[in-house]
Amino acid sequence: MTTLLYPHAPRPPFEQLGGPLRPQSISRSYGLSEDGSASAVISLNDVDDLAWILPGSCWRIDQSDLGEPVWAGFMPQEDLPMDADTFTLALQGPKEALLSIEMAIDLPLRASPPFAARQAIVSAQSRRPGMLSGSIDRGGTAVEIQARAETVSKFIDSLRSFDPTYDWRERIEFRDRYLSFYLDFGILQNPTTHVIVRDHIVAGRFTRTRPVGSLTVLGASDRFRKRSRATVAVAGMVPALSEDPTRTILRPRVDVLAARNIGPAASRHISEVQERVTSDVPGFAAARYEELLREVDTLLLTLDGTKAGGQTPQLGDIVRVSVPDWVPGLQVDATVQIRHIAPRDEVGDRDMVAKVLQ
Repeated sequence: MTTLLYPHAPRPPFEQLGGPLRPQSISRSYGLSEDGSASAVISLNDVDDLAWILPGSCWRIDQSDLGEPVWAGFMPQEDLPMDADTFTLALQGPKEALLSIEMAIDLPLRASPPFAARQAIVSAQSRRPGMLSGSIDRGGTAVEIQARAETVSKFIDSLRSFDPTYDWRERIEFRDRYLSFYLDFGILQNPTTHVIVRDHIVAGRFTRTRPVGSLTVLGASDRFRKRSRATVAVAGMVPALSEDPTRTILRPRVDVLAARNIGPAASRHISEVQERVTSDVPGFAAARYEELLREVDTLLLTLDGTKAGGQTPQLGDIVRVSVPDWVPGLQVDATVQIRHIAPRDEVGDRDMVAKVLQ
């Protein structure tokens, strides 16, 4: 496996300036609704121009041998010891680097989270070019959205608090020596027919947590007793605080709860205060409950990046994991979504976090 580094101009259109450079070591990770990051150690003898390592400089990482898409990030600071012969590139993802400017849209406004995300990116682009609006879902339920003296990057993070079914994703394209940075926002799921089998897996861990039997969400208010409240619960698991049927959403008993109903400690109740949710608290509670159910079962997988089956899964993909003998007596046959990827170039592996879809 070979990782290659390329310095790029720090301003659009982010032209390639040199390279390739081979790092002495590298680590990086990226995920859905997660700022990407990377750290690479390079020899200073390979750096033709010290401006390449100034704060704000741009670097591209090529790990195509592992099946990874192109990634690029920016230097937030320079740390150069005297008489050093190596330098550590500590790169942050383009969302945090390029959208770290204060929101300038006239808010509050009533809009869907995808629309608000697009408007925030367009506003930032007009003041600090670099990050483009990518694939943004259309439609969605309109809610009251208010900026709170925060950066565009943090504002986009906050939009998931209105509807947790949405995700954002950094996406980078490289063409003809130039980079383009995009931010996608929406329901970022890509159904596939790919099946991960034992032959693709170097190591794995299957984690189960207690499922959520009921969830109570309290909306925004300056006084606790005045907060709007909604509870989602399956029959027989309604908490005492939510006996008012007008504020309780009953749903059929879900499979994960039915299969693990082994005692009173097998499930749990969660209460959350959502300061940004000012309307449709029941709608938010229902979406949040679905998200919590998706977090019950997690697969931590290390895939063999030297095999096509290990290279195929990408961020957001929905794939099947089929291992009939995970341990004696336990078969893992589940549909999962890839939520996080960390390539390990030195051994040719790809570490992944996959959430089991209920």
